[in-house]
Amino acid sequence: MIEFVPLEDFFDVEVDALVLKRTRCLVRALRRNTCFELISTMQFPQKAASTSKYRKNTPFFPIHEGEVLVCNVINQSIPTNNPFGIFPRERIAFVIPIDNDQAVGIFALRNNFPRLLHTNLSPKDCAVSLCLNNLDAQTVAASWTAERMLQQVQWWLEQSAEGTIHAAEQTPELPFFTGHELFVPAGITTDELRDTSRYWAVVRIAQKNDIHWVMRLLELDDIQRNASLPIYIVDLDTISHRPISFKPTTLSELANLLCDDADNLYHKLKNELKNKFQGGRAVLPNNNYVVILIRVKIQGVELSMEKFYAALVDISEQQLGIHLGALIKLNNANNYGAATEINGQTSGSPNRELLEQLQLELMEVTSLPTKNELQAWSGNPTNGPDGVLVGLGALGSELLQLWTRAGWGRWVLVDSDYLRPHNLARHAGYSEHIGMRKVAVAKQLAESINPSADDLLVFNEDICTTRAPELANALSNAELIVDATAGLPFSRRAGMDSNSKRITSLFLTPNGMGTVLMIEDKARNLPIHAIEAQYYRTLISSDCLADHLAPASDLFRSGTGCRDKSFVMPHSRVLAHAAILAEQTQLLSARDSGACRIWQHTQETGAVVMKEIALSTIVTRNSDDFTVIYDEGLIIKLRQYRQQGLSAGGRETGGVLFGYVDFSLMIIMLVDAFPAPPDSIATTTGFTRGVVGVSEACQLVSQRTLNQVNYVGEWHSHPRGHSAKHSPT
Repeated sequence: MIEFVPLEDFFDVEVDALVLKRTRCLVRALRRNTCFELISTMQFPQKAASTSKYRKNTPFFPIHEGEVLVCNVINQSIPTNNPFGIFPRERIAFVIPIDNDQAVGIFALRNNFPRLLHTNLSPKDCAVSLCLNNLDAQTVAASWTAERMLQQVQWWLEQSAEGTIHAAEQTPELPFFTGHELFVPAGITTDELRDTSRYWAVVRIAQKNDIHWVMRLLELDDIQRNASLPIYIVDLDTISHRPISFKPTTLSELANLLCDDADNLYHKLKNELKNKFQGGRAVLPNNNYVVILIRVKIQGVELSMEKFYAALVDISEQQLGIHLGALIKLNNANNYGAATEINGQTSGSPNRELLEQLQLELMEVTSLPTKNELQAWSGNPTNGPDGVLVGLGALGSELLQLWTRAGWGRWVLVDSDYLRPHNLARHAGYSEHIGMRKVAVAKQLAESINPSADDLLVFNEDICTTRAPELANALSNAELIVDATAGLPFSRRAGMDSNSKRITSLFLTPNGMGTVLMIEDKARNLPIHAIEAQYYRTLISSDCLADHLAPASDLFRSGTGCRDKSFVMPHSRVLAHAAILAEQTQLLSARDSGACRIWQHTQETGAVVMKEIALSTIVTRNSDDFTVIYDEGLIIKLRQYRQQGLSAGGRETGGVLFGYVDFSLMIIMLVDAFPAPPDSIATTTGFTRGVVGVSEACQLVSQRTLNQVNYVGEWHSHPRGHSAKHSPT
């Protein structure tokens, strides 16, 4: 005779007395579906109690209050004697909570219903809860229909009877789930944890609610130990993939679930305690808990997984050692030592009766992410370059954090400045970092995101004046140099160096409404200083970028010196542009070609518009002590102006040239040219440039380039058939 979970504690009600909308929908669906027989309808009794406690007699863990529909499910496709114990006719209960954000529970009521894969965690004396979804309750509730739920129940029974509900290539399920959480360092090994020269312990860092703790495994110093819990590591043999079971509450229940013989766990734990106390040591006073970290391998059909479990055992370190027969008290002080061995056996033996009664709480063990995991979770396809990041100010500090979270790049950090109070308005640092070097702040923040990011090298150096051989070596070994300083002197200097590695320059405009990315091609045929010149020419000729480099509307004094001024700019603009630049640098550095992109932000609407500049190859000429540099784009523009003069009767023509002279590098960079002014005098044998509009042109160029580009000379063209050399006069 089939026995079912008793439901005496519920009130039988008529269908018309059911009040919940989901219950009524299910009743209608059950009546229309010939594979289901509605047997009874019930309601939970009213109850006013904390949601962290459950009614003692309810079989429907963890639902507290609602309505119940009991029915038979008939599925003739299920073999009568299938090896998984599913019957063609099963009795289930739909438990509908009052709270619509809670999912409807489906419980098997047969007393000997098997605990299979894809069942939910429930106590031993509760009905087996079927797991129909891999989504959270709120998501399920948002798209729930009664008809779909009935289909899911049929599917679950059929797949379970065939043994195919858990795909062979799917990661094995855990034998049970836990409530507390323990976070451990990324890539931590049991050998590291057993290293007696280091002190590892568990520290409670938060409390989710009355019954859930959040803890971390940390390496502590002597001062911190009194606030920590001792930890012991146990390696167990491989266990087979098994259904979710009840949550163990004692050390013996945990041992029986994770290994065939509880003595196996006791023996390993005993040896760990003996090793730790070999030669004697003091235990921590007032410490009534021990954490046992258990490593076990779970073997699935095709895949296996290594899993850590942590048990918070309600016993002091010394008492656990005595119960296991591992420790003895050495004197009247708080000192204990390993029990002595006689004929290969310890003088103390485990007290199994006491060990079986030891209460514990399980903790879910989660490792902090490795760099590779951060890379995968960010959808980042590459490891990134070996790079040098120059400038760890507002922009550079945020870029490093974004790339650290993406697991992109291995960075050398260079900056000579320190964090001052006014930097807190838009720097990634915090008040506790005031006075620290920016490179140290950036490294600390990156390692707080990913403690395994210990490959950061820092140089507190001025990149333009340093002679540090280690930094020179880092620059020569880099695959990408990122200049995130507020100016361009370093980029220009590095761009002129034929031995430099690929450079990208990233910066915000003074008012924070725009941002710029310049990156050389991999072959460095188009160096960064040549891209800079073409960027300026675009600003000069594009009316839509007329205010791109407009000065900040407000400045404030950050100190008493004449140079101690800073722009007024919100952190939100830094973050918005840093996010664009971080992602675009990852994208464009993977390509062989160079690029220059400009983004302009509109404050009113939040819209961001991007303009990409078509880059031209460069031409270099030596003139006396200077190197003159220009590009094919400027040559094309000059040819167009010349053609206009030729079209007007084969006359000479000319105009003004704009650019900049850098005496530190001894270069003259030609950026742009304007045509002949309208009052110019041009003949077939001569040309005199006019002046109308020239002053306004110089002012426009200077304004749009923030005084970086100015008048540098004249250009002149002869008609066809005449020498290009200038006349003696």
